[in-house]
Amino acid sequence: LEHPVLEFFSPRAYAVAPPLRSERNLADLLRDRGGALASVTWNGPVPAAMPAGQRALGAVAEALRLVETEQPGGASRAVELLDESRRLAPGNRVAQYGAAIAYRRALESLPTDAAPRRGLAWTLLLMGRHDQALERFREALLLEPDDPASLSGMATVLASHLNPAKRDPGGALRAARRAVELTGGSDPRPLVALADAHASSGRFDLAAAAAQAALPLAEALGQKELAGEIRKRLAALPAPAPTPSVP
Repeated sequence: LEHPVLEFFSPRAYAVAPPLRSERNLADLLRDRGGALASVTWNGPVPAAMPAGQRALGAVAEALRLVETEQPGGASRAVELLDESRRLAPGNRVAQYGAAIAYRRALESLPTDAAPRRGLAWTLLLMGRHDQALERFREALLLEPDDPASLSGMATVLASHLNPAKRDPGGALRAARRAVELTGGSDPRPLVALADAHASSGRFDLAAAAAQAALPLAEALGQKELAGEIRKRLAALPAPAPTPSVP
């Protein structure tokens, strides 16, 4: 609704898988954003969520340009822009689709680099593609075994996979604890992963403790969306059982 852009597909286009069709369409829109769409301005009060979303889309558009023109060092810079886009607006679906394409293109230029694999994994996780995300996290950890971000992501997938049969609470706990150890408890994301792992194991008291430790860190870093996620997790946890009174 924020952009006056219409899209139409020919009958032949519907033979393409819907996710791929959407990714192609959104990538084309993001590429064009550097031209005519760049001149569009907002007339009136700017919605609170709009600035971050606009910056995120701009970062993805620039990343796509860099990977497609194959400039020297362009792939590495594209990964930095895509990571920044995810931090700015992790829930922006357009940015997610565009970032998935750009990360894959960056991987072609950086086949032995963990960064594009890690970024793609987090993007896939945000898109709900847990199997693909887990595969990419594992690839990243083969290249950088002690990367807290990849360990946290893997722990999150193992703790909360959409298919309960694929969850691995023990593996999630090991990965999350290692991530917390590597960061010294100063990064909120590993603590959130630890909270998810404890919740998956049924230890809701430990899950609450980890989430409560993560919340002030996220707030201090200005990570509003992560802080909101943590509050939702705390609200969803079962209330602790009342302590029996001693007669």
